[in-house]
Amino acid sequence: MAESSCQVLLVSDAHLGLGKTEHLEQLQKLRQWIDQASCNPSALIVTGDLSDHGADDQADLKFAKTQLESLGLPAYFIPGNHDLGNKMGCEDPISAPRLERWLDVFDSDRFTLVCGDWTLIGLDTQIMGSGFDREQEQWIWLDEQLEIAQSDGRNVAMCLHMPPYLRQKDEWFDGPSDYWTVAPQPRAELLKRLDHASVKLIVNGHAHWHWIGQYHQVPWIWMLPLYPLIVDDPNYPRESAGPQIGGAMMFDLKNADPSYERIDLEPEPHRINWPHTH
Repeated sequence: MAESSCQVLLVSDAHLGLGKTEHLEQLQKLRQWIDQASCNPSALIVTGDLSDHGADDQADLKFAKTQLESLGLPAYFIPGNHDLGNKMGCEDPISAPRLERWLDVFDSDRFTLVCGDWTLIGLDTQIMGSGFDREQEQWIWLDEQLEIAQSDGRNVAMCLHMPPYLRQKDEWFDGPSDYWTVAPQPRAELLKRLDHASVKLIVNGHAHWHWIGQYHQVPWIWMLPLYPLIVDDPNYPRESAGPQIGGAMMFDLKNADPSYERIDLEPEPHRINWPHTH
């Protein structure tokens, strides 16, 4: 296979919605950055929480989708908890009607994108542990996509909303920090797939905390939130934490050595300590 490069723009946690003026201002800053940038991204990847209240308001989902597609790039979406509801076991969890609302707007809650020497795979982490038929269908589909990528000699970038865990594979929180991660049983299933030899990059959103680390030897990046709200949970990883600001990221995927550029859009974000009481 000839060497080729793929540039993709990644956005997470935009929290767009009708009447959310400040949120739209951040999107406008990103639009201006795209217009002025010298790069030419092949696609926009949105790793969840594109909407603020889409889990219960389909109009918010439609609005967020329209606004993000207006950036003018082929767009690929996966849902977050604000789009589908929290994971099972948490307050305000995912439900079948919520999933149907999402699918009515987006057709799918997962994606694959072949770009250069890479296959980007987007997963719905919200259904992990739900017991829905679609959860098992996603595992089967994911195994097929990994086999195809390996057969084609492509590297894989896994795009998630929730991180599998915060610090330890076997961690379990009996408290507010449980909100952030995939539950232990589906986490084990996910980690089996992240151990696949073709996986060379892992990216997630949700945490509102920028971190640059590794899963084994694979780069693992927690995205900057587009909406500039930084959440500080004492159980978050601290070593190699990036600047806690609002923004997005541009990834240049070439061979098995991905590089990225941080897009700093809001240097003075809102900040809350977790757990947060509204």
